[in-house]
Amino acid sequence: MRMNFMVWLIEQLGEPTKMGRFAKICWDDANNGCALRSYTPQEWKQHFIDKHPESKDKLISALTAAYVQYTLWVTNK
Repeated sequence: MRMNFMVWLIEQLGEPTKMGRFAKICWDDANNGCALRSYTPQEWKQHFIDKHPESKDKLISALTAAYVQYTLWVTNK
């Protein structure tokens, strides 16, 4: 069974990397009720567009980088 994107992303929490910082942003958004932990990457993108329009470009760029990392990780498993 393949690990889903959000499980992988949450495992990046605490890492001193861009992925770790992005994971913290998503984690905080979910914990404060602004987003759902079950969001798919597509749902996160729409969430950033709808709820964080002022920083959506940076967030979507970070999401894209995270998804690429996740895909590479899954491919190598």
